[in-house]
Amino acid sequence: MRFEIQLRILCITIVLCCFFIFSIVSAEEKMIAEFCPDSLDAVILDRPTTMYAAPLIRNGNTYIPLSYLIKALEIKDANIDINGVVTLRKGDIVVTFNPTGTLSVNSKKYELGTPIALGTSDTIEGMYVKVVPLAKAFGYSTDWDTMDQAIKILQGIELLNYSDLAVNQITVHSNNMTEVVRILGEPVELSDPMQGKFLTRYAVYPGLKIYYQTTYSAQWYTCGIDILSSDYSTARGLKVGDRIEKMLKLYGSGYVFNEKYNCYTYQMLTSYWQNQGMAVTAKGGVITKIRLFDESVD
Repeated sequence: MRFEIQLRILCITIVLCCFFIFSIVSAEEKMIAEFCPDSLDAVILDRPTTMYAAPLIRNGNTYIPLSYLIKALEIKDANIDINGVVTLRKGDIVVTFNPTGTLSVNSKKYELGTPIALGTSDTIEGMYVKVVPLAKAFGYSTDWDTMDQAIKILQGIELLNYSDLAVNQITVHSNNMTEVVRILGEPVELSDPMQGKFLTRYAVYPGLKIYYQTTYSAQWYTCGIDILSSDYSTARGLKVGDRIEKMLKLYGSGYVFNEKYNCYTYQMLTSYWQNQGMAVTAKGGVITKIRLFDESVD
């Protein structure tokens, strides 16, 4: 009887450990596409897809029709130009390449040594392109699955935690207005309370804009911080004036991109409210504003 109880405890422990490990892995990477050479079956953005042409392998490199790659990377048709040189745009990332092997990412050139594209077609349907360098150019990672014999495009989900919502000893949601004044001094401007779902107001400092909100208590708690100059940085070292490539290096490709506002939003690790995270605005490949926000203040 005692042995059976110990065995059950061991089995439960193993299951919980496996679940915990799986949760960590799935939080770090998300598969957005899978292509199998010589097969028309693919998975793109969680949807099974039947391709009109199968992927190819040449010199150890996987090539697929450009139309499927841009679908996986969520690049809109309006952001594609083929005129001898192929240009792909997504937000502030501009990738250009010619079929022979020269790849340019935001004007920085890379000589790959092998062809990026196969054939002479000048259409997204007929042009076969190399998966790995183009996916990586947009901040994604790739993996060759030896068991499934497939190339996978992975989105690096570098989800945020509360330590990422801190600037200059001020952490969103954790500090109230009195504590902020103690750290930064009196603001240049303090707005009057504004009525919405909650009472809100903001304080302006050189290079920073602090947002507050309150519900039923008399305390004003920080619900957002705008970083507006290079005098301040995020906890990982991102500043206004940095290029978008640095953002991808520090935070990965797990952002949601809003084309209208040219804004990249990263969510919290456990964001049940879907309003906690970091929003980065850029223009011409250069970061112009960083907003840290947590509007679930209670």
